Amino acid sequence: MTTGYACLQGRGAVAAATLLLMCILVNQSLAASQSPWVDAMSSRARLVAGEDTPQGQLIGVHVELADNWKTYWRNPGDAGIPPLFDWKQSRNVASVKVLYPAPRRFGDPAGETIGYKHEVVFPVMVTRERPGEPAEVKLRFDYAVCAELCVPAQADLTLLLGPGTSSDIPSDLVSSFLARVPQPASTTMLPRLERLAKDGSGRQGRLTVDVMYAADAVDTDLFVEGPANWFLPLPRETSRDIDGAMQRVSYEISLADLPPTAQPDGQELTLTIVSGGAAVEQTAVIP
Repeated sequence: MTTGYACLQGRGAVAAATLLLMCILVNQSLAASQSPWVDAMSSRARLVAGEDTPQGQLIGVHVELADNWKTYWRNPGDAGIPPLFDWKQSRNVASVKVLYPAPRRFGDPAGETIGYKHEVVFPVMVTRERPGEPAEVKLRFDYAVCAELCVPAQADLTLLLGPGTSSDIPSDLVSSFLARVPQPASTTMLPRLERLAKDGSGRQGRLTVDVMYAADAVDTDLFVEGPANWFLPLPRETSRDIDGAMQRVSYEISLADLPPTAQPDGQELTLTIVSGGAAVEQTAVIP
């Protein structure tokens, strides 16, 4: 059996780091499909391995929640805390890209929030510094869970990836949530943005957004994000009209809570349009 001492006889920092990872994979049998669960208040979290793709290694940050508890999207809405992902302690990792499945809107006494109940997997694309070599993915994961009260949670998670990791997790776990990540919108497909208009000036103004959905679309919603220092309330649906195979839904967004010096004209917005379990994303500029 290979020992840790023998494994560390390679020369050079890169070779030593690579050999150390290979030893860990051999000695601990963790060329790894999942990390251990880390329990927190009414929730638990782990990392799971997905497919090794031409774009990089797909993994997922898997969160399970107790009944009636929720966690938050990248924009939590009127209250809440977005998840924070710190990958700095990883080895042989050049970059990571966290993706967000389409969220849901929730109403409670604190206002309207955006997030997930029951469980969520945040798909993550990992690019290695040295392709074809093992990688150690280390995540400090800060998130919040909320029911009657909101509680911060934290998990330190490690996933060891061999050169080509095969997973004994059901293959559709990460991919099923990857399928819920908003795709780029198309001008020829539904749903899509039909019109963005602004009435009034500055913080006295409001936005009107018209979205086209399929006539039989269910669980439709719209989430709008502006510049980092902006607060935008969740869009309020004002009308819904069906015309043949399509339906037009109009939303209104107040600008009253923008920063005092904000100039809305010409600012770019990100729109996430949800239709059932699928969603699209596109940008639009305030006229």
